[in-house]
Amino acid sequence: MKSIISKAMMLLVTTAALLSFSPNFGGEGFEILLDGKVVLQQFGKDMNSVKNLQLGPVSASDKLTIRYHHCGHIGKNRIITVKDEQG
Repeated sequence: MKSIISKAMMLLVTTAALLSFSPNFGGEGFEILLDGKVVLQQFGKDMNSVKNLQLGPVSASDKLTIRYHHCGHIGKNRIITVKDEQG
């Protein structure tokens, strides 16, 4: 019986050690891309601060993409405000 408990504890300790080095899964964040290039990323604790993003001259053919992530999945039903110089 002690052997089984000992093996189970070793497995638990080994698993915990391996998972402590893996990247953080889940969480919340977003990325803003202009023509496929990341111009802003915020994840985790940075989500509590508001960022202003100033885009230089762009053309009508440029594509602005915003990706919201929640718990490792693409988020849905979120709101973002985009303003020009006149508000």
